[in-house]
Amino acid sequence: MNDEKRDKKFRNFEIMQQVRFLPDESISSIKAILDANSVVEKYAFILHDKDTNADGTEKEPHYHVMVKLESPRHLSTIVKMFNNTIPEQYFESIKGRWTDALAYLTHANVPEKHQYDPSAVVANFEWEKEAVLSKGNMLDDILDDIVSGKIRKFNYTKFIPPTTYINHRKEIDTAFQYRADSIREANRSMRCIYISGGSGTGKTTYAKELAVKQGYSLFISSGSNDPLDGYEGQDCIILDDLRPSCMGLSDLLKMLDNNTSSTVKSRYKNKVLECKLIIITTTLGIESFFKNVFSEEPETSVQLKRRCELMVKFPKDVGNGKLEVYQYDLLANQYRLVGYQENPLPEIIREDTGRKAEAIKTVSALGAITPPAPPPPAPAAEVDDDLPF
Repeated sequence: MNDEKRDKKFRNFEIMQQVRFLPDESISSIKAILDANSVVEKYAFILHDKDTNADGTEKEPHYHVMVKLESPRHLSTIVKMFNNTIPEQYFESIKGRWTDALAYLTHANVPEKHQYDPSAVVANFEWEKEAVLSKGNMLDDILDDIVSGKIRKFNYTKFIPPTTYINHRKEIDTAFQYRADSIREANRSMRCIYISGGSGTGKTTYAKELAVKQGYSLFISSGSNDPLDGYEGQDCIILDDLRPSCMGLSDLLKMLDNNTSSTVKSRYKNKVLECKLIIITTTLGIESFFKNVFSEEPETSVQLKRRCELMVKFPKDVGNGKLEVYQYDLLANQYRLVGYQENPLPEIIREDTGRKAEAIKTVSALGAITPPAPPPPAPAAEVDDDLPF
């Protein structure tokens, strides 16, 4: 420890110590020292046992102890106050605001980190009331992240602590509305894929895998007359088993517009789409789909085909045959076969056997499951004793 730090006077300081370096009951001893020492004005501490490193690995469990003294003291004096049980290097002066340090106890001012329950904090004062004072900057960051699209309605609980949302719901809802207004009629780059095939051939599973492989957040339509009910800004929309009664031609064409964001009709509140990919799954080929759904519309099916740049046809039998992949030729106004793809569904089903085994365990909790009896053997062929040999 350098002399400059040792000679420095601290008033607000933090002790950060990994659990494995603390003797048993030492946190109780630290609390007892803080409670007994008259120079300690306020303290608050918490165990962080759910933090992760940048690579996703878990950090070692550790304590953060925030202390405010009545007046500044030299570090050497503070170390003696703790009976020299904690080395000097684990004491650090709080360089920013005291209220920011308190907010950090639960990561309230660092929304991308794990959000700890405020009830896990041990303190000798009403620390949350002071921590709230530091949330102005955090709120500004949250509002900026909403407007930029980092925080959306489907993932806001990941970034916004519950107390912040409750206390500032009006500002947060206004930011979401501002975001919707800012992208309405804006340019966008979106792909549409049309997937057709018989029932049970794996179209929806294939569509979900496409979204997952792109790293997109996913929304699957409800299948009702309001397919966008529940959409909250996800990157990929799967219009699963899209039916003739779901929407009119103008609404569908507006929704599938590859270049311009727009408001799309929804039952309770029109939605502004900010997705990067829309996938339609249906049992109908694209010509049949258009004729069945829009038989009374004057427009040609070309408008629908131009928006659905890619088309994938599934074979009738999930276990046999390859998928046919087509791309729409804008100059020729028709789909051209670009190639074939192995159907990934059988492999996905094989990978899913572990989950099915876990499902069986759930039922087994109420008693052993006896395997079914094997089928009886086929009867032996009758012997004709009248044969001449």
